[in-house]
Amino acid sequence: MSPDRSQLLASILTFDIDGGEAALPFAARLAREHGWSRSYADRVIEEYKRYVFLAATAGFTVCPSEDVDAAWHMHLTYTKSYWKRLCGEVLERPLHHEPTKGGPAEGAKHLAMYAETLTAYREAFSHAAPADVWPAGAERFGDDTRHRVVNVARNWVIPKAPIKRVAQLTAAFILIALAVPGCNGGVNPFALKNADFLTILGCALVAAVCIGRVVRSVMSTPNAPPDDEYHLNWEQTAYLAGGAGRLMTAAVARLVGRDLARVADDGKRLIRTGPIPDDVSSAERAVLQGLPVSNDAASLKPIQQAVDAAFARNVERLEEEGITIPKGRQALIAFTSLMPLAVVLLCLSLPRLLMGLDAKKPVEYLVATSVAGGIFSLLVVLAGSGRLSHRGRALLAMQKEQYDPLRAGTRWESNGDAGMAVALFGTSVLAGTAIAPLQTWYPRQTNEASSGGCGGSSGCGGGCGGGGGCGGGCGGGD
Repeated sequence: MSPDRSQLLASILTFDIDGGEAALPFAARLAREHGWSRSYADRVIEEYKRYVFLAATAGFTVCPSEDVDAAWHMHLTYTKSYWKRLCGEVLERPLHHEPTKGGPAEGAKHLAMYAETLTAYREAFSHAAPADVWPAGAERFGDDTRHRVVNVARNWVIPKAPIKRVAQLTAAFILIALAVPGCNGGVNPFALKNADFLTILGCALVAAVCIGRVVRSVMSTPNAPPDDEYHLNWEQTAYLAGGAGRLMTAAVARLVGRDLARVADDGKRLIRTGPIPDDVSSAERAVLQGLPVSNDAASLKPIQQAVDAAFARNVERLEEEGITIPKGRQALIAFTSLMPLAVVLLCLSLPRLLMGLDAKKPVEYLVATSVAGGIFSLLVVLAGSGRLSHRGRALLAMQKEQYDPLRAGTRWESNGDAGMAVALFGTSVLAGTAIAPLQTWYPRQTNEASSGGCGGSSGCGGGCGGGGGCGGGCGGGD
């Protein structure tokens, strides 16, 4: 690459679309409007800038991927940033964006242009374009063009693939439930003796639990990407491990470990040891501002609320990154995973109960089995935290592996290690340490598997100059 082109590429890659501080940065807006994680939006923006470089230097009309085109569309609405600063000052020429004329001929032309663009990308940057941002041409001009704008405040957006798998599992379960009793000469399950029917019902409940757990797993996406480089700080780690309550517990431990707070001589109050320094986190500041405080739930509640408020933006960020699951989706996953259990109770237990009552036969065992089995099955299906996606669980497991030496309490190399130790392993990790009195101060003890905290948790195309380009329906020129 020539020096002039290298300088142009550097200018484009370092170009600040926002042009300074913004309450809602371009990347955050792009992520919000397209349902992406913030890290993915950042990657799309980088690929958009690479596309701009290709449009300026390739010598032919280049074609972006659908996601790159989405970033381009949004940047066009930042008119001063796009036309004055990017085109006028960096490129020193216009980069137009026009819609395609449509039709088979245009589609074939754009497909060929897209293939040429991927080739130019490899030649310019010495590596292939990332497949998740730049998919193959068949996908680029297939499913990728079927986007719609949806108001997520009024509508649920549910991926088809997991729902299809859930539907297949449920259909298979219903067929098995109907076929197994009939394997012995087509016997009607509702004509079986009580003991035989209860056996069938028990097997059906077990199958419903298994399918329900599979459904939860299938819907708890996204999965952890290979070599996930997302770094969790101690606050995020505490929140993943035990929610907002664990975050407050860890913040207190970190403050005591840093000698910014201590347990008073009476063993009941937590007090500050000096002024609030500038280098504390938002959660630590919220705790320090609430001191002194007694170790009862009523006194700790205002501090917990302050910690929740201080960490609120981080909660949104974790959801945007696909690390935690929003509450609305948690409810949907729980509802869907209980559907097989509902099928068993409504299609097997209830009809048999009505038949027994109508025939004035004893139904006590059926009722007991249905109620006890139903409650037990419900608890098993919903067991475990539904807050974390597979990616979140993987990141938390990595943190536990990395910081496992903190369990012993004898290898704490910094004052902040107490906070990370409690974040991952609960207050029980403080036993026998230099700040052991803090363990008895906590009104509620926690361990690695428990949640909660101190006292009640809250829980197209483009070309420069005379060139043009295309997108999934966009083309352009001067």
